[in-house]
Amino acid sequence: KMATDSLTPKNIWVRRMGFQGDTLVVVVWEKIFYPENASRVGAVKWTQDGNFVICGSWNNNGMLMKMSPDGDSINTVLVPGTADTYFKDFAETENSDYVVLQVDVEEDLYGKLMGLANDGSPLWEEEFFDRFYNSLTYHNADSIMVAGYEYHQEYQHIVYGSFNPENGNQHFNNFYQDNYGLNFTIARDTSAIYLGNSKEWLSSSSYVSQVIRMSPNGDLQWEVDFTGIGSEVIKDIHVYDDYLL
Repeated sequence: KMATDSLTPKNIWVRRMGFQGDTLVVVVWEKIFYPENASRVGAVKWTQDGNFVICGSWNNNGMLMKMSPDGDSINTVLVPGTADTYFKDFAETENSDYVVLQVDVEEDLYGKLMGLANDGSPLWEEEFFDRFYNSLTYHNADSIMVAGYEYHQEYQHIVYGSFNPENGNQHFNNFYQDNYGLNFTIARDTSAIYLGNSKEWLSSSSYVSQVIRMSPNGDLQWEVDFTGIGSEVIKDIHVYDDYLL
């Protein structure tokens, strides 16, 4: 931390964990980046070339930082931004370009989807002023799937849908229209999208953590509710060979 208040940017901290048998106990390495500058981190993902990328912000720029599995910085792409925005999530396309989700620091109803070439040069962008997107995934060459919420009177609808950067076409569905959504996260397999949490009304302190399988067309395939958990929520979700973590 650089200060104790919640809005002050923090350092970027990365820890790689290892296994000892079936138990996650080993810290392989741990590194801190940009200790003297305003920085944030949004997400970290493995890339097709065997390295991984961290998205976030540094010194009022949107940031994609590629690192080796050993934690060595390979290159950093910086995109001009403001003190109020950062890269919250990203996805790698089939040709190793990037689709990036940029949001407001205070999570106001503003989001921007951006296409970036592998070298960071801009390809396209689309702004959304009525929705906050929490997560995205690259579905195929003409469809980017996103999830989050939009505000409507006293409720925040959970939003799931797609955006086509080639022609600008959008298709969004509102789910749980009387519910308040939080931390909705998308993961992808060959045919489905998985989502996250909601609660029944804005003033409620209890969340229902939900895993929902949707088809790319927005059809509900199955749903699992983790009731009785209270204020705990699902923060992130990943698809592995035949199960969900």
